[in-house]
Amino acid sequence: MGSRHGHGSLGGGHGRSRDTFPTVDELREILPAGVFEHSLDGAATAAYVYLTFVSESYADLDRPADTSVINAMAGESCGWCANHIQRVHSLAGANVRVTDYTLTDSALGQFAAGEVEAGDVVVEAPIRVGATKVWNPDGTLNNSYPESDVLFRLQLRYYDGMWHVMGIQEQPL
Repeated sequence: MGSRHGHGSLGGGHGRSRDTFPTVDELREILPAGVFEHSLDGAATAAYVYLTFVSESYADLDRPADTSVINAMAGESCGWCANHIQRVHSLAGANVRVTDYTLTDSALGQFAAGEVEAGDVVVEAPIRVGATKVWNPDGTLNNSYPESDVLFRLQLRYYDGMWHVMGIQEQPL
């Protein structure tokens, strides 16, 4: 594969709402320049940024749900993206909170980007998903999930001046 990135902590389609996501110009003000560079390094940066915002998308005890950036970076064909966005808003709408959903890659290796077909790039990202808790509206624990290691494969395409996520596959490590 082409480019390799080691990053450390990543931080805490169909049916997608397009009414509140930022424009490319607004994204340029808040995202790293690599997201807008048409290169393998740019694709790897975009994958890292996307997963960072996925990690921070659920409503938790201190912050509301926010899918605006992942919505803006998701291509229309990304079913994983649409499902995640819908799940985040569905849980938040029911006043369910998610804590400790963290995505990190520091212990598992580096992001690897390689070109596939028609200019698309696949970025493989070995990720550790933190032990996650889901809380009912009354503050009782609904469910908990153990820490797990997952290989995320993100397919990205460069258009409209930035990288977009066209699909994501997950595979347990």
